Amino acid sequence: METIKELLNKLEQAGKVERFEVYKDIFNHYYNTKDMAIYDSFDNFLNLVDEYLLFDSKPELRIKNKISVNFEIFYAFIRYSHNIDAFEKYFSIFEKYSILITFASAKAKILEYFGYFFWMKQNTERSIEFLEESLNIANARCKPVELPGRYTNLGYIYECAGNMDKAEFYYEEGLHFAKKNNSVNAIKMAYDAMGRLNLSRGNHSKAISYFKESLILHGNDESMDKVSVLNNLASSYMMTKNYEEAKKYFNEIKTDLLKKTDEEMYFSILLNKATNHSKLEEFLIAEKYLIKCLQFAKTNKAVEQMVGCKINLAIIYNKTDRKEQALESYKKAIEITDKTKNEKQQQVLYGNIASLLISLKQFKKALKFVKKGIVLSKKQKNNFSLLRLLRMQTTCLVELNKFKDAFLVQQEFNVVNEDFMKAKYLKEKELESNPLVGLGSNKQYIFRGSNSLISQELTHKVGMPFLGKNLEMVKVINQALLSAGNSNSNILIRGESGTGKEIIAKLIHFSGVRAGKPFIAVNSASFTSGIAQSALFGHLKGAFTGASSNHIGHFETANEGTIFFDEIGDMPLDIQSSLLRILEEKTIKPLGSHINKKVDFRMISATNKNVYDLVKNKEFRLDFLNRINTLEIVIPPLRERKDDLPILIDYFLEDLSVNLKVKRPKMTVSALSFLSDYDYPGNIRELKNLIEKLIVFCKNNEITGEDIRLLLKVGSKETIINDNKSLTFNIAELEKNAVERAMIETNNVQTKAAKLLGITPHSLLRRLKKYGI
Repeated sequence: METIKELLNKLEQAGKVERFEVYKDIFNHYYNTKDMAIYDSFDNFLNLVDEYLLFDSKPELRIKNKISVNFEIFYAFIRYSHNIDAFEKYFSIFEKYSILITFASAKAKILEYFGYFFWMKQNTERSIEFLEESLNIANARCKPVELPGRYTNLGYIYECAGNMDKAEFYYEEGLHFAKKNNSVNAIKMAYDAMGRLNLSRGNHSKAISYFKESLILHGNDESMDKVSVLNNLASSYMMTKNYEEAKKYFNEIKTDLLKKTDEEMYFSILLNKATNHSKLEEFLIAEKYLIKCLQFAKTNKAVEQMVGCKINLAIIYNKTDRKEQALESYKKAIEITDKTKNEKQQQVLYGNIASLLISLKQFKKALKFVKKGIVLSKKQKNNFSLLRLLRMQTTCLVELNKFKDAFLVQQEFNVVNEDFMKAKYLKEKELESNPLVGLGSNKQYIFRGSNSLISQELTHKVGMPFLGKNLEMVKVINQALLSAGNSNSNILIRGESGTGKEIIAKLIHFSGVRAGKPFIAVNSASFTSGIAQSALFGHLKGAFTGASSNHIGHFETANEGTIFFDEIGDMPLDIQSSLLRILEEKTIKPLGSHINKKVDFRMISATNKNVYDLVKNKEFRLDFLNRINTLEIVIPPLRERKDDLPILIDYFLEDLSVNLKVKRPKMTVSALSFLSDYDYPGNIRELKNLIEKLIVFCKNNEITGEDIRLLLKVGSKETIINDNKSLTFNIAELEKNAVERAMIETNNVQTKAAKLLGITPHSLLRRLKKYGI
């Protein structure tokens, strides 16, 4: 790395254009060393820009980009040194030179820094204005890896302003953006933000879950972001009164190193540590920390932190029986928040001062603050604080002999409390079973601690979840997600009927870069040589008898997306030859046309047959097989992953009961035993159909072993051996059972089922009608 002296010498010898590049190295040097000499250097840089503009008033884009980067580094220096005075001085400079700042990433970051400074100045409106502009530029012109906090920064301003709904909207958008682009940095920021929001709303256990998930993604890094997560996690434990656990996470933060690298963060953490010491009744340590923090906040005009110090000092004064001093500290904090209109802090203050006034038996004064706090709690949808304030309001009214009013408030408390407990339970259960975490370096996401192997977003796109814990199935999901990363590789999926081959194909499609493009499913078994050409490649009007209009084929429809050939093992050999050329050249020629059309697609194929045996028997082309299986995924049958059965049964019972709009039935131990013993030749599809029938036909809202035995016409393994009543020698019943099994085995394709049974399709149709199948 060059020294500053070497860089300055290099600057003197460089030409005008080359100097822009050298200035970038100089500014980076000052930024990394936190050297205040950057300000003089930037003034010289501006002189250079002015000189350059004298002989080139319309610089080319290359020059503008160099200038843009230098501005971004300089404003980043101001931002991360928290220098408001420098911001005031150089903010107007941006207006003068903004026409030169055309590099999208640099401009978006600069606007983001301006949003931060206007937030520091308590000007929420201007802060939001700049952050929204930054977000728009980032979404329109920047790569996903640039500005990972594009949504969460804007959400944070709304959070600070007390607009929790708006904050939640941007945080959820941030989480959606992160998952869509597999951005680990963005997903960490979104988790941190959602954790912080839930902490503010009193959903402490949910906040802890989000922060812990974020901590997993941070791993062993020692970044400021991880420090922030540790700080917030410890604060969340404080709110659940687990002060020892909070202390553990606070102690993980290296505060000595932090004081040198980020003084503002250092004092913020000191403030939270002080609060925790206070809760542990270590009041002298807490007070000493708080006085240090208050002095720092005053020196740096950090208004929000100043209020936090005064609130915490007031709590300590109250705990140590210095109530008048506590009251005075609260009043000074309220004076500040009245000026800054920080509703988030006001809501906390109103509750705390009301509680103190109640302890001083000043109920009339307390009631005024309680009412203000209730208004803000309702506005912020903070039911945790609302319940506390309603409780205090009831106390005040009773003490003031307003019993009728107290009764009405108590009724409101009961309604809010019921809703709060219900919502809290649902949210905790949701997060308990669905917290997103990173899946190693693949940057895909699964639900840790739950039974779903893919995210809710992918579940929605694919059409159903992948449930289970079987290691072979986890391996299949991982293979699919890895395959998604290579958008041009052809993939062959093998597995028995009903194992979910098309679902895996959709998972690959919607996890990759082609996700926003078409997914076209084609049934290979339905093709004959006559219709395949038109269906696959399209035709022009008049190309053959009956071609009354132009028709776009499957390949052209799937352009830029994915074409999925199901039952590829049944594809006629001559069609395989045609597809070989398409796969090699990526061009098609519609029937009746003389023009080749370029097509871009990924091909995914699936089969329930042993395609390698087909090759040996000359029923499938080896060169075509080699072309379609660059990557191969084999899905295990359900009988080989029976450890997933209880999970799948539970899911289908819940999901199908909701869809059928009936109460979920109970299931006896014998019923579960029957379901566990059965081998499911139709795999997941058969299990789902079976559960649906059981829900519809069960009696007294209970599924018994006898229900399943009658439906399957078989017993469990134990029953077949010990209970002759479970066996049947009735020819009609045996025939019906064989027809049902054949239909399941062939995925309800009648021609295949007939072939399997050794009868004609017409004979099969007659039996289907006879048995009502």
